[in-house]
Amino acid sequence: MTGQKNETVDYKNKMLRLLYKEIYEKDKSREFLYLLEQKDVNNLGKIAPVDLEEVLNDITKGKFSMDDIRKFVR
Repeated sequence: MTGQKNETVDYKNKMLRLLYKEIYEKDKSREFLYLLEQKDVNNLGKIAPVDLEEVLNDITKGKFSMDDIRKFVR
């Protein structure tokens, strides 16, 4: 296999499940959407990857390292 551990589908799926659990199972979905809307200053439904990293870190209250979040977003 080539690539880094964080570039595999398994890693991304695992992180997605963990993030989903942290956001939706802990009833943080409204706060998550609010934070995303705040980053979408042009109201286009798009944000920069660095903004997504910040939102995910804020909503999970540092449960995941910034390195893990960066790898997931990348």
